[in-house]
Amino acid sequence: MIMHSEHICKELLGDRYFRFNPLLEREISLDDPTEIPALVETAKNLDLAPIVAFIRKHFYAEHES
Repeated sequence: MIMHSEHICKELLGDRYFRFNPLLEREISLDDPTEIPALVETAKNLDLAPIVAFIRKHFYAEHES
């Protein structure tokens, strides 16, 4: 399901829009500080290659030789 804000961002930014929204194994209340270790552990195991590729393509391509 695409949220309204995501649709607007895609329309405004086109191919320069990248949404990184990994699925969590369970529902986590983001205002609960006791959940920080679980969020950190999740973050440590994420594959960031698609994000790195996006950044290189859209922000560093003109600087690479």
